[in-house]
Amino acid sequence: ERSRMSKAFIIPPTMDLVEEVIAHLTPKGADYSRNLIVFPGKRPAHFVRKALGKKLNRSFIPPLLYSIDNFVDFMYADRLGLSHRQLQPVDAVAILHPIYLNSPERFGGTSFDTLDAFLPLGLKLFGELEQLKMAHLPSRKLEEAISGVTLGNLRPLSNVYASFYDEVNRRGFCTRALKYAVVADFLSEDHLSSFDAIVVAGFFALTNVEKTIFQTLKRMDTVVFLFHQGKGLEKHLQEVGLRPKHVPVGRVASPANNEVLFYQSPDSHGQVFALSGKIQEQRKNSGALDERTVVVLPASETLLPIYHQTLALLKDDEFNISLGYPVIRTPVYGFLQSLMDLVGSMYDDKLHAPDYVKFVLHPYTKNILFSGRSDVTRILFHSLEEHFAGEKSRTFFTLEEIEGEVQLLTDVAQRVIALGVDCSSAHMRQHLRTIHDRTIRKLIGAPTLGSLAQRCIEVLMYVDEESTAQQHPLFRPYVETLIESLDGIACSLLAGAKLQVPAAAMNFIQRCVGQAEVPFPGTPLKGLQVLGFLETRNLRFDTVYILDTNEDTIPGRGGAHTIIPQQIRERIGLP
Repeated sequence: ERSRMSKAFIIPPTMDLVEEVIAHLTPKGADYSRNLIVFPGKRPAHFVRKALGKKLNRSFIPPLLYSIDNFVDFMYADRLGLSHRQLQPVDAVAILHPIYLNSPERFGGTSFDTLDAFLPLGLKLFGELEQLKMAHLPSRKLEEAISGVTLGNLRPLSNVYASFYDEVNRRGFCTRALKYAVVADFLSEDHLSSFDAIVVAGFFALTNVEKTIFQTLKRMDTVVFLFHQGKGLEKHLQEVGLRPKHVPVGRVASPANNEVLFYQSPDSHGQVFALSGKIQEQRKNSGALDERTVVVLPASETLLPIYHQTLALLKDDEFNISLGYPVIRTPVYGFLQSLMDLVGSMYDDKLHAPDYVKFVLHPYTKNILFSGRSDVTRILFHSLEEHFAGEKSRTFFTLEEIEGEVQLLTDVAQRVIALGVDCSSAHMRQHLRTIHDRTIRKLIGAPTLGSLAQRCIEVLMYVDEESTAQQHPLFRPYVETLIESLDGIACSLLAGAKLQVPAAAMNFIQRCVGQAEVPFPGTPLKGLQVLGFLETRNLRFDTVYILDTNEDTIPGRGGAHTIIPQQIRERIGLP
């Protein structure tokens, strides 16, 4: 039995994990397809493929490369043959809300009864239930640990936990944590027998479900575990029963003298300015930058200044971005938000003038094309802005009133004719009415959440097709992320929900969509790497620029407030 055991090694921090992973593969010629590699995250896979390409200098069939999430998905669907739909957080809220409403005693009285009031609580609750599922404890033990934890001061969390997962199973769905738990329980050596070599690399602290998965892998002689030496690693490995060998440092070329430099700046602009200077200097001294140079962004909001200033110095194929950027910081979200605020603030079918002006002056709205030109719409909306500034008494108005302002539209038409464009007040009225129809009227009176989300998608498509928005940098990834999130709501279990108050419906959609992040694909892998802090895991670089190294970003503030108290989290092995 001893011989049928996996191997495990701890390698020093100076060693390149990617190179070490490749050394443990067993290809047949240039065919690596019977090799499986599992990393904690997605990024190292690109580096493995690149390194193999360099090493072989010919075409090859790559190994199967997975992040732990993708590995679990692969095992769940491909090897266990399960195909349950995975719930998104918004779906989970749809299941949790009735469970909450049917509780004998609801904490917070009736203040969370409406769906929009319940949403933030539901999202948080789902996150914590998923962590409990990841704790992977026998139900009796879990019940003992969390039966004392109540929501507010009433219903025990353990009841909600049981009701929620019972309902998910009854309806034939799954969640991310359920997938992990199922794979941890049912994964066997037979499921992995088609691989000649399996390398599990770069893990550190493990969740309880990951520990169970590692226990199964540990019994297989085709498996090699690779860990980078780090403080506290041994304690984590003891819990799994792994006793790895230390790879001697002698095998590794000792690194050149690392030089660490600190630069201070009064604000983010100063940092970006300094970074641009350093990158220009590096290019002058050593030519084009390759993937051995990285810019690390612990705070993702620094991405846009860097994109517009530092990366503007490079050609499009000289850099790679791979990190999630919050969708709420994008101009596309700003456009949708200003439209929703306008519709949400309506009173008696009348629009609020300041909200209307804010919406029509958004760059996407005021650059909607007229006869292929964007300046006409700008003239129209700036004239409307002056009109409202002159009429102090008109705070609320209907769309029809604005569309009937003959004098105003005639004046605009005269100014447009002066530009050499064929136009009349009737043309202007039609143009204004079309914009109102395709944006503001589109969102008024949507009966359900799903139809509201669908209409928001139609507004975004209109702006994409009829304005200059698509010429703005990064518009495409922004709008795709937003449409995907809205589509998620339109297809979710909440799609049929009715929200009585329009403002609440708008608010709800904004909250759901606001969770999304714009993914930057980061392929093909070449040039300067721009990565989030987590994306750098398991990778080695020659030159590293880290921004925002202030103590509230690194190591960061304490974790968010949790429903499960800290002592109990420690007792049941939660992060």
